[in-house]
Amino acid sequence: MDTTPAVSSEAAATSAPAPSPGGIGPGPHVHHEFVSYCIHEVVAKEEARQARERQVRQVDTYLAGSPMANLGECIVANAERTGVNYALCPAIAQAESSKGRVCPPYNAWGMGPGMSFSSWEHGVERFFNNVLSHWGPAQSAHELVNPDYCCPPYPWCNNVEGQAEHIRSLP
Repeated sequence: MDTTPAVSSEAAATSAPAPSPGGIGPGPHVHHEFVSYCIHEVVAKEEARQARERQVRQVDTYLAGSPMANLGECIVANAERTGVNYALCPAIAQAESSKGRVCPPYNAWGMGPGMSFSSWEHGVERFFNNVLSHWGPAQSAHELVNPDYCCPPYPWCNNVEGQAEHIRSLP
């Protein structure tokens, strides 16, 4: 005679989830949540990689044919490092020096007076460090308005913002 207590189907449905195969570890619901989390992380990383590649491409397209050509990777890397909007660097370079065509050596941003740098990469790094140290992780030209960099009237800001918007709209 079988002495195992009978378990109703209702009781079985409300019991704890089944363990994983082999009886060790959490059940399949935990595995599903982990897989969902991993997929979410992979998708988020891929989207971030694509956004970064787009920003590099936008900057390289904008600066093509100028003395600052091919600085997209350097500019985006410094923007990521400092939190300053990536489009401000080339937009200000356009406003201040026609993208590096008329400036002291490697200083397309009007930092100075008369400051020069050893390379475009050095100038880009100094630009981002300067913005971060004086204004924080600026996202727009309007945040840079003060006697140290840009004084009113504001056409300069509107010009830079227009250029930055143009950069961000490039494919």
